[in-house]
Amino acid sequence: MDSKYEVIVTERAKQELKEIYDYISKSLMEENTAIKMIDKIENELLKLETVPEGFSVIENYIRKDFKYRRLPINNYVAIYRIDKKERKVYIVRIIVEEII
Repeated sequence: MDSKYEVIVTERAKQELKEIYDYISKSLMEENTAIKMIDKIENELLKLETVPEGFSVIENYIRKDFKYRRLPINNYVAIYRIDKKERKVYIVRIIVEEII
């Protein structure tokens, strides 16, 4: 049995990744930096395949059926939830850290 979780990036989080890329590459005129940042974020998200519970719960985001967790990545944070039964991790947001 495969012990890994499937990491699923929601449409909203995909859009936020695009916005991060656009901001760094177009507004800051740093396309190479934008590529490196997106690669870093994607690599960090893959860690959730094996250690989804390895990051802290966001206390004010707890729901009845699940908890939201935060994965810090440089100036950003990925907000995610775990479906233990289905062995899936849902990335729901990727935002600038100061927002939460």
